[in-house]
Amino acid sequence: MGPMHEPESFLRRQALGQRSRRTAEDLVEAVAGLNAQTAHGPIVGLWTRLARLSLPRLDEALRDYRLIKANLLRGTVHLVTRRQYLAWRPALQPMLERTVRGFCPGLWQQVDHDRLLAAGTELLRQRPGLTRAEIGDALSPSFPGPEPRRLGFAIRLLLPVVQLADESCWSPGRTRYLLADQAIGEPLGDAAAGTADLIRSFLRAFGPRTVADATYWSGLTRLGPVLTEVADRRSGAAYDVDPIIDQSPRPSVVLPEFDNVYFCSRDTSIGLIEAKARLVHGGAMPGSLITADAAVRGDWTATSRRLPELQPWSDLDDPERAEFDRFRAWWAAR
Repeated sequence: MGPMHEPESFLRRQALGQRSRRTAEDLVEAVAGLNAQTAHGPIVGLWTRLARLSLPRLDEALRDYRLIKANLLRGTVHLVTRRQYLAWRPALQPMLERTVRGFCPGLWQQVDHDRLLAAGTELLRQRPGLTRAEIGDALSPSFPGPEPRRLGFAIRLLLPVVQLADESCWSPGRTRYLLADQAIGEPLGDAAAGTADLIRSFLRAFGPRTVADATYWSGLTRLGPVLTEVADRRSGAAYDVDPIIDQSPRPSVVLPEFDNVYFCSRDTSIGLIEAKARLVHGGAMPGSLITADAAVRGDWTATSRRLPELQPWSDLDDPERAEFDRFRAWWAAR
């Protein structure tokens, strides 16, 4: 079995073997960030990977901006460390520009790009903590052509902004934004160095992977020279760096919706990558229960009023049911 088909090693790189004793910050650094498109997604992603997750400590790390939520990989919201944000955000700017052009066609024919970003910067400097809708409404009188929601969308992606931390990550309020320098107080890094760091982190957390895989995960293009620079060529078209794996396999794990293990590869011979087509519908995605060989065994959903409910895809064995019951009990205790 070649290096591109070693799901056990791949999941262990993602801290999905025996639970890690790292801190939440060290875990987020090790797995190259966690998807945070949904409120509970990154919390479940941490719970399933850590031996112990303290929500008060997680809230503290978010309020201190040692952990940060922002639009990053693929233009979607991710939870990253302060170091990762400062290094990666400049590298992702070209992709974020492309994302705005795709979602807001004709925007730059209606308004001047630099003038809009300057106005958005001044607005958030004077009024930090605005929502996307409030940003759009505040800018609309000066830029009357586009819909206000498009103005808010562009500012959210194109300026280095982060999400304002909530008092409780488990019960968040409306998403609000502030400039990164207001939250962090440190300058962003160099884009080229950040790209190299981003791809090195990706390979350490998900490798071995191809250029196409790195493009899919990050949203960046023209990554061939970067992989050649930062990594070693392994089997076929795959590149890798030496990972840190300190866990033994675990029979099954619960994953949150949009976990990045579903967005790290184009290789559909991996069971969970193939299963993604069944999981994603109309931009929504449930959580999942997977095995140590990366096979999806069921999907789950939850609401603010209902506990997680599992829909098995086939008969589950006792350890698989026990893992989901443990997760359900943890959720109920919140």
